[in-house]
Order: sequence, then C-alpha cells, then structure tokens
Amino acid sequence: MIGDAAHAMTPWQGSGAGQAIEDVMILDALFGEIKEGTEIPAAFKAFDAVRRPRSQQVIESSAGTAKILCGKEPGVGLDPDKIREATGPRWGFIFALDYKEHKTDALSRFAQLK
Repeated sequence: MIGDAAHAMTPWQGSGAGQAIEDVMILDALFGEIKEGTEIPAAFKAFDAVRRPRSQQVIESSAGTAKILCGKEPGVGLDPDKIREATGPRWGFIFALDYKEHKTDALSRFAQLK
C-alpha cells in the first residue's frame, strides 16, 4: 500500500496522491539497488525511515488544516481573512521537498542496513 491508503491521512492537504508518487519514487530507488532477496527487508526499513517522518508531517498538517477550515481553530473561527492567513503557509513544506536528497537519504540508509 502506498499514498494515503498507507499513511491514513485526511484529505485536507490534498496530498494523498502526491504521497503515493513520493512513495513509489523511493521504492523504485531502493528496489533498483537490491542485488539479492535477503536485502528486501533492509529496503523496506530504509523506506520506512525516510517516508514515515515525511508522511507523518503531512498527516499532522492535514489535521490542523481541517481544524482551520472547519472553524475549529482558536482565534481563527470562520473569518475568511484569518482562514486565509492561517492556511497560506501550510503547503510550503510539501512543495519544498528536495526529491534528489530524499532519494539519496533512502539509499544511504539502505546501504547502512544491508
């Protein structure tokens, strides 16, 4: 399982499909380095080590975005200007991921684990 099916996120960040693409990118990089079947567990451990923190950040941000957009965030309520101000910066970290660095991190962890 990949994407929001694996990471159980709410839809408020609109990032489930993006998480799936990121997951596949890392799995492709890791499985491209496997030379024998005994390395598969190390590949999955490396995948988990880099993808879990990333996806957890999206999960937590999505929950926070839900509170804002549903009028449950203290100090924001349903004021459109406050909602705009509170939600504006919530997507930056999603778009700022350096994909090459993310793959390099996964491959480095895999090399250490195998």
